[in-house]
Amino acid sequence: MAERLGGLRKADRKKWDKVFVPIIAVRFFVWLALMGLDAARFRWSAVPMWLQAIGFLLLLISYYAFYLTFRENPYLSPAVRIQKERGQKVVSTGPYRHVRHPMYAGLVCTSWELR
Repeated sequence: MAERLGGLRKADRKKWDKVFVPIIAVRFFVWLALMGLDAARFRWSAVPMWLQAIGFLLLLISYYAFYLTFRENPYLSPAVRIQKERGQKVVSTGPYRHVRHPMYAGLVCTSWELR
Protein backbone atom coordinates (compact mmCIF):
# COMPACT_ATOMS: atom_id res chain seq x y z
CA MET A 1 0.00 0.00 0.00
CA ALA A 2 2.85 2.37 0.79
CA GLU A 3 4.30 1.80 -2.68
CA ARG A 4 0.96 2.47 -4.35
CA LEU A 5 0.34 5.65 -2.39
CA GLY A 6 3.99 6.70 -2.50
CA GLY A 7 3.98 6.47 -6.29
CA LEU A 8 1.89 9.60 -6.34
CA ARG A 9 4.69 11.62 -4.77
CA LYS A 10 7.75 10.29 -6.64
CA ALA A 11 9.96 12.90 -8.22
CA ASP A 12 10.95 10.59 -11.11
CA ARG A 13 7.46 10.52 -12.62
CA LYS A 14 6.84 11.69 -16.15
CA LYS A 15 5.59 15.27 -16.54
CA TRP A 16 2.28 14.20 -18.10
CA ASP A 17 1.75 11.78 -15.21
CA LYS A 18 2.19 14.58 -12.67
CA VAL A 19 -0.63 16.47 -14.38
CA PHE A 20 -2.94 13.61 -15.33
CA VAL A 21 -3.20 11.76 -11.97
CA PRO A 22 -4.30 14.78 -9.88
CA ILE A 23 -6.86 15.74 -12.53
CA ILE A 24 -8.37 12.25 -12.37
CA ALA A 25 -8.46 12.32 -8.56
CA VAL A 26 -10.18 15.71 -8.42
CA ARG A 27 -12.62 14.70 -11.15
CA PHE A 28 -13.54 11.54 -9.25
CA PHE A 29 -14.36 13.35 -6.00
CA VAL A 30 -16.27 16.12 -7.79
CA TRP A 31 -18.24 13.41 -9.60
CA LEU A 32 -19.14 11.73 -6.29
CA ALA A 33 -20.32 15.04 -4.84
CA LEU A 34 -22.37 15.91 -7.92
CA MET A 35 -24.04 12.47 -7.93
CA GLY A 36 -25.20 12.99 -4.36
CA LEU A 37 -26.41 16.53 -5.00
CA ASP A 38 -28.24 15.44 -8.14
CA ALA A 39 -29.90 12.36 -6.66
CA ALA A 40 -30.87 13.68 -3.24
CA ARG A 41 -31.10 17.44 -3.31
CA PHE A 42 -31.47 19.23 -6.64
CA ARG A 43 -32.70 16.51 -9.04
CA TRP A 44 -30.96 18.14 -12.01
CA SER A 45 -31.36 15.12 -14.26
CA ALA A 46 -34.31 12.90 -15.06
CA VAL A 47 -32.74 9.54 -15.84
CA PRO A 48 -35.04 6.53 -16.32
CA MET A 49 -34.65 3.77 -13.75
CA TRP A 50 -33.53 1.22 -16.37
CA LEU A 51 -30.69 3.51 -17.44
CA GLN A 52 -29.70 4.08 -13.81
CA ALA A 53 -29.54 0.29 -13.36
CA ILE A 54 -27.26 -0.08 -16.40
CA GLY A 55 -25.00 2.70 -15.06
CA PHE A 56 -24.88 1.01 -11.67
CA LEU A 57 -23.89 -2.32 -13.25
CA LEU A 58 -21.16 -0.64 -15.31
CA LEU A 59 -19.83 1.00 -12.17
CA LEU A 60 -19.79 -2.34 -10.31
CA ILE A 61 -17.99 -4.00 -13.23
CA SER A 62 -15.34 -1.28 -13.30
CA TYR A 63 -14.72 -1.46 -9.54
CA TYR A 64 -14.46 -5.25 -9.73
CA ALA A 65 -11.90 -4.86 -12.55
CA PHE A 66 -9.92 -2.48 -10.30
CA TYR A 67 -10.04 -5.00 -7.46
CA LEU A 68 -8.80 -7.85 -9.67
CA THR A 69 -6.02 -5.68 -11.05
CA PHE A 70 -4.76 -4.55 -7.65
CA ARG A 71 -4.93 -8.12 -6.34
CA GLU A 72 -2.93 -9.53 -9.26
CA ASN A 73 -0.16 -6.94 -9.65
CA PRO A 74 1.95 -6.13 -6.57
CA TYR A 75 3.74 -3.34 -8.49
CA LEU A 76 0.57 -1.53 -9.52
CA SER A 77 0.88 2.16 -8.87
CA PRO A 78 -0.74 5.30 -10.26
CA ALA A 79 2.70 6.43 -11.41
CA VAL A 80 4.11 4.95 -14.60
CA ARG A 81 7.56 3.64 -13.67
CA ILE A 82 9.69 0.60 -14.44
CA GLN A 83 11.20 -0.75 -11.24
CA LYS A 84 14.17 -2.82 -12.47
CA GLU A 85 15.87 -2.67 -9.08
CA ARG A 86 12.95 -4.58 -7.53
CA GLY A 87 12.83 -7.37 -10.11
CA GLN A 88 9.61 -6.13 -11.71
CA LYS A 89 8.34 -8.44 -14.44
CA VAL A 90 5.41 -8.55 -16.83
CA VAL A 91 2.21 -9.88 -15.25
CA SER A 92 0.28 -12.24 -17.54
CA THR A 93 -2.23 -13.81 -15.16
CA GLY A 94 -5.64 -12.75 -13.90
CA PRO A 95 -7.13 -9.87 -15.89
CA TYR A 96 -3.73 -9.27 -17.51
CA ARG A 97 -4.15 -12.43 -19.61
CA HIS A 98 -6.96 -10.61 -21.50
CA VAL A 99 -5.91 -6.95 -21.42
CA ARG A 100 -2.50 -5.32 -21.07
CA HIS A 101 -3.86 -2.50 -18.88
CA PRO A 102 -6.93 -3.85 -17.04
CA MET A 103 -7.23 -0.86 -14.73
CA TYR A 104 -7.57 1.43 -17.74
CA ALA A 105 -10.06 -0.99 -19.26
CA GLY A 106 -12.07 -0.74 -16.04
CA LEU A 107 -12.02 3.03 -16.39
CA VAL A 108 -13.87 2.65 -19.69
CA CYS A 109 -16.92 1.37 -17.81
CA THR A 110 -16.64 4.23 -15.33
CA SER A 111 -16.29 6.73 -18.18
CA TRP A 112 -19.52 5.50 -19.73
CA GLU A 113 -21.19 5.94 -16.34
CA LEU A 114 -19.97 9.55 -16.18
CA ARG A 115 -21.82 10.55 -19.36
